Amino acid sequence: MKDTNKTRIFNFSTKYDCDLLILAAGFEERCLTFIKKYKYSKDIKNVILLKYSTHESDNKKNLNYITSHFEKNLHRKPLICDISTFEVKNNPKNLNDNFKKFNEYGIKNIIIDITSMTHFLFFQILRSVENKYPFSSVRIVYTEASEYFPNPNEETRILEKMQNGLIAEDILSRGLRDVFILKDFIGNFKPNLPICLLMLVGYEVYRTEGIIEQYAPNKAVFFYGKSSVEKFSKRADFSRNIHKLKGVDKLVPTREDEISTLHVDEILKKLNDFYDLFVHKNNICVVPQCSKMQTVASYMFCKAHKDVQAVFTQPVNFQVDKYSKGSRLTYEYSL
Repeated sequence: MKDTNKTRIFNFSTKYDCDLLILAAGFEERCLTFIKKYKYSKDIKNVILLKYSTHESDNKKNLNYITSHFEKNLHRKPLICDISTFEVKNNPKNLNDNFKKFNEYGIKNIIIDITSMTHFLFFQILRSVENKYPFSSVRIVYTEASEYFPNPNEETRILEKMQNGLIAEDILSRGLRDVFILKDFIGNFKPNLPICLLMLVGYEVYRTEGIIEQYAPNKAVFFYGKSSVEKFSKRADFSRNIHKLKGVDKLVPTREDEISTLHVDEILKKLNDFYDLFVHKNNICVVPQCSKMQTVASYMFCKAHKDVQAVFTQPVNFQVDKYSKGSRLTYEYSL
């Protein structure tokens, strides 16, 4: 892969041509980092702001800030695009309705800030962008948090609870509402072959369990996300431990590996290696459940292998008080 495609730290002092910025108003602090730090946000020509139908009161503060920021700098409001986390089939239409308001030939350089996008939403956004603007340059930006839940003390408490046979509370979200696929990513399964799940697992054990129970795969590969940041590097062990304590790895023959949470090219290479290993005797599904940059790699993986199916989960709701705090570095990846 060319060096220009590698994940890099975003330079806020460099002016990038941007005909269209797409970002989401979530409830985390870091969703504002890009627009607060980017010196040339006044030169962004068009903005689509994604507004979630859920947790509206939690998202309102950031939604209002982003709106007023661009009113001040662009002297007009960003286009608001309603996004549903439940009626997901409507999202591409809502986005395309906003695209119609632009001169499509004037959209050559696009920035997508995925910091506050759900995994499935990024798939929908990028597919819509590529369909509408196939010759445009797309730059992905992502801001990592300074603190993630659970912190080391919380990890210890949760593990002790599970080791004593107690049910640990849901970590980041509550309940499993649905396991679903998007119509553009159903893959092309070969008849009479079993399923192999390539699962980029995070910290929601019940989501992993729900997918395995619904798909009844022949095998699964659990990829535990390994951060390159020293203080977060043990989170892969925590993810592995809670999955083993819940016994999810006993539901199906599994292999396990560690995988980067950040470097798209490394993630993609590992997915491709396991695809080559299993594709001849299995139908392959990829399940992005951990980091946002893993979701970028999963999208590219599906794009390269039309037979692969992408699988997503929906919680009943998110636990807003148990998500990240602050922000660290912002990264970019050019598609």
